[in-house]
Amino acid sequence: MGIFDLFRPYIRRMKENKDVHGLINALKYKDRDVQRRSAEALGLIGDKRAVEQLINTLKDKDLEVRSIVALSL
Repeated sequence: MGIFDLFRPYIRRMKENKDVHGLINALKYKDRDVQRRSAEALGLIGDKRAVEQLINTLKDKDLEVRSIVALSL
């Protein structure tokens, strides 16, 4: 684990706690892995509050992020 990993969102905990707000914020994080995992977690939680931000994330330049977001919706 590097020094910068200390400041990454803890997606697994947010998913376990159903922290939709935190996961929505993580979608905006610049780390692609964080975006992918947060989109997947939001899809599994299935909370309607995440739909608008997931739709906005469909515009992301990363194909894998867009694919996971589409599946999550």
